[in-house]
Amino acid sequence: MRFRRSVHTTRAILDYVHTDLWGDAPVTSIGGGKYLLTFIDDFSRKVWVYILKSKDETFARFRPWKAMVETQTEKRSNI
Repeated sequence: MRFRRSVHTTRAILDYVHTDLWGDAPVTSIGGGKYLLTFIDDFSRKVWVYILKSKDETFARFRPWKAMVETQTEKRSNI
């Protein structure tokens, strides 16, 4: 399958955030993690990575991440 090229412009932090949930990893981490949750800010290219034990932890990790970046940037996100 071919994807069309996406065109978007970001002018500030949190205008556009990429996220991905990867796993089930073939090897479990020392702490029992099998999934990687990533957030990438398109403007700053800052990356946050969280190791999860199960997929159902995703929203529980998203909520504090969102609050943290909004506090740090003093900007409300659209997500």
